[in-house]
Amino acid sequence: MSNDQPLTVYLIRHGETAWNKEGRCQGVTDIPLTETGRRQARAVANTLERIPLCRILTSPLQRARETTNLVAKPHGVSAECHAELTEWDQGKLEGLTGPELMQDYPGFFESWLADPAQTAPPGGEALQDLQERVWP
Repeated sequence: MSNDQPLTVYLIRHGETAWNKEGRCQGVTDIPLTETGRRQARAVANTLERIPLCRILTSPLQRARETTNLVAKPHGVSAECHAELTEWDQGKLEGLTGPELMQDYPGFFESWLADPAQTAPPGGEALQDLQERVWP
């Protein structure tokens, strides 16, 4: 690709996991895809099959790797794994449902809504830190 051609970037989220289905906070915990998640990943792969892809990046989490491997296969490209692309570290909120969050950390959402970029979940990372990690 020459420098005068536009660059198209596709951002693809992994398919469903059990924690997504249960409404649990999910970040760095390595949860696999459900069968529905695999179907969703195959559907994305089918959609992108005829679009030329020259580079595919993924986080090391199995749900992301499984999704990108399905997308990469028809292109003959190997997905490049980068730890910096790992999801948001939600610290002690990982695995909790909404009601559990409100019960165990009632002040967190108030603080987060006031300043989401700077407010880190207990034991996790602030969104600004996530951006600084992922963006490069």
